[in-house]
Amino acid sequence: MKKFLSLFLALVMMTALVPMAMAEESITIIWHTTKEAYDNSMAANPDTTFDAVWSVVPAFEAQYGVKVNVKAVAWGDMLSTAVSMVNNGESVDLVQANDQSFPVYPARNMLLPVADYVDVNDPAFTPSATNAFTFGGTPYAVGAVATPVVIYYNVDLFENNGIDLPRDLYEAGEWDWEAFREAAMALTYDSDNNGENDVFGFGFWDTDYTHFLASNGTANLIYNEDGTISTGYLTEAGIETMTFLQNAYTVDKYMYASASGDDFVAGFNNGKLGMTMEYGFAYMNKALNGDFDFEVDWVPMPKGPKMDVNTGMCALTGWGIGITSANPTAAANFIKMSCEMEAAFANQNNTALYGADAVAEMNELAARSVFVPIGIDKYWDNNYTVFTGLRSNEPVVNFLTNAEEQVKSGFESTMTN
Repeated sequence: MKKFLSLFLALVMMTALVPMAMAEESITIIWHTTKEAYDNSMAANPDTTFDAVWSVVPAFEAQYGVKVNVKAVAWGDMLSTAVSMVNNGESVDLVQANDQSFPVYPARNMLLPVADYVDVNDPAFTPSATNAFTFGGTPYAVGAVATPVVIYYNVDLFENNGIDLPRDLYEAGEWDWEAFREAAMALTYDSDNNGENDVFGFGFWDTDYTHFLASNGTANLIYNEDGTISTGYLTEAGIETMTFLQNAYTVDKYMYASASGDDFVAGFNNGKLGMTMEYGFAYMNKALNGDFDFEVDWVPMPKGPKMDVNTGMCALTGWGIGITSANPTAAANFIKMSCEMEAAFANQNNTALYGADAVAEMNELAARSVFVPIGIDKYWDNNYTVFTGLRSNEPVVNFLTNAEEQVKSGFESTMTN
């Protein structure tokens, strides 16, 4: 990391343009990491540490002559801190856009339209982030790196049971829900002959339904052009998705439904779970560390009946410019530099670990993946309604109707509170 930053800073100093005129000589960023924590991480892991603020500050200050003031708070306090500062008229130049802060920021008119200050079509920004943080038809944040959710699978379990590998099916254009279902059912069995299945085809957290919604072309939260929110629950694609998942739990029973929390991780690690989901290269990294005694591989989410391509959800963050920003031009310049450095660092490290072809495939998948921010009141009430409904025999339309009402009332509360 130190070598990376030194090279980047040297390049900046050699090629720096005349700094653009700045309204103020500083910018203020609300961030979740202290300088001390960053320095400690750098000291312990210099080659794998990158921070979207602290790693960028030296190069930014050198090029633009603008001081960066960082207000470091706990991750969960960034939103409330920004709300308080904006309400008090304090300058907030940059805030992190994430699943908790959207749609709160744009719904409460706390951000400037980011397209007024940056070119949202710049290759430095991933379309996934721009789409995710567009509210009422207006982009309010941009970001550089998206990490898609993919299916990881135990290659040994597949081969030992004579099941076609997901990678082979994907490359043949046949990796869809039915292929996923057939594999998951074949991987669910009683390995110790005690009368109960102890190996299961698939398992993940209690939000797995959101990923399958995305793989079938819809979402649990949809931002409309008129600034309202709706859901894809009661659409044809939504009902189709939830029926598929409810059958997986109650009829086909290949879901590792009795597990919770990290049990899914332990089940996969112990060879008792054929497939699971994880973000990006996480399990490939574990494989490199020798955490498995079997071979693992990954593929994109299986495509649903409404989709022609394999896609799913992703994790990402972005940057928004506060409505009280004293220096939005400088803030925009920081966004651009941070995004360029973050993408370069991620690609460099991932290529060294996993190879250029795998990185290119993951990046291509990330660009078409979707992201659904969840920062509305009653979101987790809605999640519980869906989560429990899928594991019951309750009619799908019934619990989806209840969940949709929770989303709508939660959004109304978010807009007014």
